[in-house]
Amino acid sequence: MNQSSQPCGAASRALFLRRREGQTIIFMVMVLVIMAVIVLFNFDVHKILYIKSNSRNAGDAAALAGARWQAVTFNLIGELNVAQAVAINDALLRGETNDFPEARTIADLQARLCFVGPMIGLTAAQQAAKNNGIYVNKRYTSEMQQHANVVLASYPHLFIPPYANAWEEYAEMIRTVAGQGVAALPGAQSPYVSYDHMVLQRGFYSAIANRDWCWFYHNARKLLETYGGWQSWPPLPPLAQRNLMGSEYFALNLTTFATLDALEDLPGNQSAAAVRQQLSRVAGKALVPLVASVPAKWYCYEPSAWRTWQDLIASNSDVNTRFPFTSDIKKEFNYAGADASVAIKADAPRTMFNSKNYAVTWSAAAKPLGYLEGPVTPNTYGLVLPAFHDVRLIPVDAAVSQVEEDLFDFGASWLEHIVGHLPIYMQAGPAGISNLAGGCGYCQQLIIWEQSSFRLIGITWLQNGGFTNCFTRGGGGGGGGGGGGGSRHEH
Repeated sequence: MNQSSQPCGAASRALFLRRREGQTIIFMVMVLVIMAVIVLFNFDVHKILYIKSNSRNAGDAAALAGARWQAVTFNLIGELNVAQAVAINDALLRGETNDFPEARTIADLQARLCFVGPMIGLTAAQQAAKNNGIYVNKRYTSEMQQHANVVLASYPHLFIPPYANAWEEYAEMIRTVAGQGVAALPGAQSPYVSYDHMVLQRGFYSAIANRDWCWFYHNARKLLETYGGWQSWPPLPPLAQRNLMGSEYFALNLTTFATLDALEDLPGNQSAAAVRQQLSRVAGKALVPLVASVPAKWYCYEPSAWRTWQDLIASNSDVNTRFPFTSDIKKEFNYAGADASVAIKADAPRTMFNSKNYAVTWSAAAKPLGYLEGPVTPNTYGLVLPAFHDVRLIPVDAAVSQVEEDLFDFGASWLEHIVGHLPIYMQAGPAGISNLAGGCGYCQQLIIWEQSSFRLIGITWLQNGGFTNCFTRGGGGGGGGGGGGGSRHEH
């Protein structure tokens, strides 16, 4: 019996082993599938993180490049102010009192620098972004090309040219940058932003786009609750011809004064004697007092922009978008005035586990920094002097020239909207601009604003106590801006 049972037992063991081998294969296949999923998932995650890292580095590098050229331009304009003072001084010592051709030549060069310097900075910013792995954004490129067309067509009627053929040259510079492809969208400061009319305030459009009811709570709650339709808007103010002293991209915010004596009339400014003394110190030679009263074109800091950080914050009606300081600022660096801000938008392709296309965005701002002997801020004497020697990233919320994070995809430029689209809206309402909404995000927001159901959402949110979350955002470091607190939107 034992001998006859042995073959049967061997066969059973063999069958058992074969079954175990089959189970092992199934188990190994499952392990390999799980490992493959983990590897592919990690690949997707690292791809997104890689794009985010590139966006951050590119945005910071682009902002720093723009700010660096702002610093160079300020110093060049300051050196030319000094050269003009020396030229006038030497002419006076020679007995010449009527004609100062060197001063006119210098002033013409300064006027061109106000455009050329920032535009070179814009070119450098694009190259910095591309060097950090960010590709050309077709939408940004198209917007900049479109802006060049607006400059050529509209600026001769809207702005007084600072020199002959200024708008043709400016439009060509913009086209040149756009022709190379725009990877980092720069912050731009439009001269038409100081009107009280609500449809001439960019914050109004941003609040609509984001359902930012806190903005309405702080700035236009009554309008939100009582708006009676587009016919109820007051007439648009006339867009009087203005001065445009330089590039809107990476703007320097400068102005001119006819004499150095006029600088002492500025609130809180130094006397004309102090200005002349500072000029003499920088020039390395004594200047005669008459230099301060000679009519010329002196490039100076625009007082409304070159203020302390605290003054800038206090004057801004939308307190939710400014950087709240948590420590004292060194007095020699306590000035706003000019900075370079950019926005990066990089596409992240679809992953294996998500069919959506992601867009990684990053905003950054940098500022040229320096001081005069004292140490005192560069704008202490009103006159631009060579004083800048460093650039630093600053919180985005503290930048003067900001890229509106929710508006930089709006298509049409702000100036194109207020000059070409708003008059149509004021005459025909949302029906008049419905055919423009596809290429103008500002028009889209006006159409949304006209919907009573949209306004009712905000009214209900505020009436239910949502405004208790409307408090100032915290600041942050570096290029990405600050952390936050509180919900500003309806959910």
